[in-house]
Amino acid sequence: MIDVDLESLSREELMVALKESQSKHKNLDYIIGNINGITWEFDLLKDKFKYVSPNAKEILGYELSEWKDLNSWISKIHEEDRKKTASFCITEIKKGKNHFMEYRMLKKNGDVIWVFDSVSLVRDEKAKVKSLYGVIIDITAQKKTQQQLETKNVYLQSVMNNISYPIMVIKKDFTIELMNDKMRDSVAHNLEVEQKDFKCYEATYNRTTPCERGTHSCPLRDTLQSRKSVKTLHHIVDKDGVLRYIEQTTTPLFDIDSECIGIVKSSHDVTEHVLLADRFQERSIVLDYQANHDTLTKLPNRQFFRKKLDSALQSREGKKIGVALLFIDLDDFKYVNDTYGHLVGDSVLQQVAKRISSVVRASDTFSRLGGDEFTVIMQSVGIRVDASTLAEKILRMFDTPFMINEREYFLSCSIGISCDIDAKNSEELLENADRAMYRAKESGKQNFAHHEA
Repeated sequence: MIDVDLESLSREELMVALKESQSKHKNLDYIIGNINGITWEFDLLKDKFKYVSPNAKEILGYELSEWKDLNSWISKIHEEDRKKTASFCITEIKKGKNHFMEYRMLKKNGDVIWVFDSVSLVRDEKAKVKSLYGVIIDITAQKKTQQQLETKNVYLQSVMNNISYPIMVIKKDFTIELMNDKMRDSVAHNLEVEQKDFKCYEATYNRTTPCERGTHSCPLRDTLQSRKSVKTLHHIVDKDGVLRYIEQTTTPLFDIDSECIGIVKSSHDVTEHVLLADRFQERSIVLDYQANHDTLTKLPNRQFFRKKLDSALQSREGKKIGVALLFIDLDDFKYVNDTYGHLVGDSVLQQVAKRISSVVRASDTFSRLGGDEFTVIMQSVGIRVDASTLAEKILRMFDTPFMINEREYFLSCSIGISCDIDAKNSEELLENADRAMYRAKESGKQNFAHHEA
């Protein structure tokens, strides 16, 4: 049974409720008893209303005697909606389909209201449609709200179109909610005219899936995670096939509950600046640093780590030095993020990076793989002993709580160690260290473990 006020429902919710009503209760009595609207039944063969609920007079002002035949209903429809509404209803009946309509009706006193009209078909024993029944609900308030929102969107679109650089609003599901003319012109070559609900990665990069790390960092994910504005430098191929460098600024959008629901992304073409910097060898330095370093901790990133690990393994060949890899994972870091927020989590990661950097040798490579995972690449003669010594120093770095906004946060880490003697290549060396790290966690955390061949 429908036990909610249907006038408070959205159009989509109302359609679901009415379809459920139609599928479960194919009779007029059910509708009359459970829906707050004008319920009616119409005899198609006799062209007359068999029933109109008494509240029709309260809602529209007409006496029940004024509901006679089809024309009496059509005459109550606003003249601008009359022809298309009647035509649609007749067509759907001929198709044998239940249907829904939104149109304006004229009240007896001349006022205009918007209604949502649900029409269901009743068939005889030969499956021929003999009558109709349904409900007419006043949706004027909802329609007014919708129209106000559309007016605001038109105004907002006008404001955006007067901005001289490309800008778009992106929802959490990657759908583009709004874009100005500058942005539309810049991505038009990637869009199909008939397509609806464009995704940002479709429009900007002509991709079929969201951007992955290693290609273009995803500004939506980065901004939703950090909850603050993020600037990134991207390269794209424009509609003329020319490579261009675009500086993108993404700013989070929050709802009234402070939940991040999307982003505003603006784009500035900085190709000329980048090309100029290239002439003075500045671009290569800047881009190389950005490509190889983590923006939060300023440590070498995963990409730099992989190159350095491959290089270390190659350089040890023919020499009496070994290579060890320390895989460091913060214990229960997700709890810190979920409980105290990403700003605190980011501060913890920055402090962790500084502490570990203070005990790592200049010849070692300390990197952030991503999230709360870090690595140290070591090269020395007594590699196993040296790796154990460094692991102990790192663990001691967590004895002191982390201070953020005058509050203490206690954290620990687990470390896995693998040596090149037990690995054929860098992939296996990393996998061995990862497995050893999990053994350290299983042994009680705040501990380190060596890979066991």
